[in-house]
Amino acid sequence: MMKMKKYIMGLLAAGVLLAGCGESLEDTYSDMAGDGAIRYLNNCTDIQVIPGWERLRLEWNNSQDVLVDSIKVTWAVADMKYDTLLDAAASAVDLLHLKDGSYAIEVCTIGKDKSQSLVETVYGRPYTEAHEVVRTFTNVVTKFYKVKAKNALLFFMDNWNDDILDVRMHYTNTRGEAVSYTLTKAEFERKHITLEDVDCHLPITISRVGRIEGCPDVIHFAPIELGDQRNFATDFKTALERRYGVSDQTEAEKAAFEHFIDTVRTLEFDYDMNTLEDVLLCPSLEKIVLGKNRFLNTAYPSDYDASVLEDVDRSVLVLNEANRLTGLKVERYNNHYFTDAGLLNPGVLVEMGETEMPALNPAGLEVESVKCSIEESADWDSNLNGLVDDDPTTEWMPIEGSVATTGIRNYEITITYKEAKRVSGFKVVQARKTETNQYMLPELIKIQVSEDGIVWKNALYLNEWVLGKGVGETTLIPMAEPREIRYVKVIVNDQVRASNGYSSIAIADVIPYN
Repeated sequence: MMKMKKYIMGLLAAGVLLAGCGESLEDTYSDMAGDGAIRYLNNCTDIQVIPGWERLRLEWNNSQDVLVDSIKVTWAVADMKYDTLLDAAASAVDLLHLKDGSYAIEVCTIGKDKSQSLVETVYGRPYTEAHEVVRTFTNVVTKFYKVKAKNALLFFMDNWNDDILDVRMHYTNTRGEAVSYTLTKAEFERKHITLEDVDCHLPITISRVGRIEGCPDVIHFAPIELGDQRNFATDFKTALERRYGVSDQTEAEKAAFEHFIDTVRTLEFDYDMNTLEDVLLCPSLEKIVLGKNRFLNTAYPSDYDASVLEDVDRSVLVLNEANRLTGLKVERYNNHYFTDAGLLNPGVLVEMGETEMPALNPAGLEVESVKCSIEESADWDSNLNGLVDDDPTTEWMPIEGSVATTGIRNYEITITYKEAKRVSGFKVVQARKTETNQYMLPELIKIQVSEDGIVWKNALYLNEWVLGKGVGETTLIPMAEPREIRYVKVIVNDQVRASNGYSSIAIADVIPYN
């Protein structure tokens, strides 16, 4: 009988526990102990974490337990932990001055007898300068140019959005007066601004006020300073390195690069560019020369032959402003770059007509042998010797142009001369017989040289040199350092016809000069 009573009591206890699982957190918590039920205080319910600017706001439904005397909130991140006690009637709290991090937040109620409810834990991360969402807010200026000699600042602007509440440019004018210039939606839509009477030797900053998605607060972002760093476009720097051998890739090269940029008065550009806007980063620049070193077989290039600008509008804007501010002139050969020269202001552009091939001193090297890494087919004569005969009417073509061939082959042609002589550069001539197959003309070439056939060095400033793709066009490639050579390696790849994927290549001449 006693065992039966214990069994019934166990069922009743289990039923009570199961029923308690369906009760809300506002109900009484209890456990069975040897001396009877232990009552836990009711905790706050429906706790929500609302992230704000360097803060977290907690909101909850308050406990109605009459025994609750206060509410304890504890928040912790990394190895730091803080807590506070709130009045029992409180239903929200702001945790202020928070640094970036994911905070664990514990909430519990404290009884008049110092007893404590079960702890509820929630998590939240405040918005701070380190938050990735905050970093998506506009920096306003995408690129800028300080024209210090003329007290002018030209800058390009980001897109406007309705989360921008106030943006201002802060600078000092030439009379020493502080200026706060408001950048409105209309000016954002202009995309670029030139401010004059700016002392560019003193700090220039941008203040920003706005909102970000998910944050209820208006944010005063950290100011942005427009320093003296020069942010060059990649293709602009590559063009300088290819033509002039200047680079800032290493610490040792940076000083020489900066000196070149600060003192150069004339720059020459010959091949496709994204933009010419970075000419404003060269404070002493007086003239840029376009297409002078492209020696075409025809007087004026076709659309296929001409060097092009991807961002003509931006280039035109900067060239016009550079001319207005500094007097920069543009000399252009063979109609390269601008299909509509009228976009440039009168007096900016000087048309130079055709280019003239300079007189070259032949290196006087007599060919001993020419070998190609890919054997030619038994039924096709590639005319490999045509590559070294200094005759632009003959050409090397490793596979017949009309033959359908897929895949890209890499050719390494080794030229051995009978003796070593000093060489300053190479003349590379595109094939002339490929008017209907202009895709076969290579865009890039690698040249390596050796005096003994064992130790090889790159002959050029860069590993590859750009070739103009005009039919019969001549490219003069200066060596990075003139030297005695007897062996030359010419490395080129097949070119692919976009329309059908067929590939081949043709070159008329590769001739050393002194």
